[in-house]
Amino acid sequence: VRIDQLSTEERINHGLSVVLQRRSVFPQLTVRENLILGGWKIRRNTEQIEETLKDVLETFPDLASKLDDKASTLSGGQQRMLEIARALMSGPKLLMLDEPSAGLSPLMVKQVYRHIEDLRSKSITILLVDQNIQQCVSVADYVYVLELGEIRGGGKKSELSESLSDLIKTWLHLEQGKEVKS
Repeated sequence: VRIDQLSTEERINHGLSVVLQRRSVFPQLTVRENLILGGWKIRRNTEQIEETLKDVLETFPDLASKLDDKASTLSGGQQRMLEIARALMSGPKLLMLDEPSAGLSPLMVKQVYRHIEDLRSKSITILLVDQNIQQCVSVADYVYVLELGEIRGGGKKSELSESLSDLIKTWLHLEQGKEVKS
């Protein structure tokens, strides 16, 4: 299936969900309303919405006490968790996360990555793009290093331990504008 030719609704129905780098909460809506919008494809089944909401709040318990708060009152890290939780409301098979650590404090980054690690046990495939290499690698099964949209190297994390370190060093040198000698 070519997903680039599918409508948003068709992508969701195929089990795809994405959390973009830029903030995407609806600030004037409550946390509950933001989450329910994520369950749009099951909106007519109130029982399923409530069950999915319960499951999502088990994964993100910090949001449970904030259900009636406006999303605009949440910290940046809490908003990021709300975005991921909202994406889970559609029951995705593939969750795509774009820079989930962008703009977050180190403490919130650890918290977000703990949740990402927890999601691995729920049979959801996660495609994660992040410049926070250490955190990203810590939750990955497969690692790929991209440069200007091209794969520079990668593969199964367990088979890459030494070359992964070299790939990361190369990437860091390129990022800092240094010439890399082979």
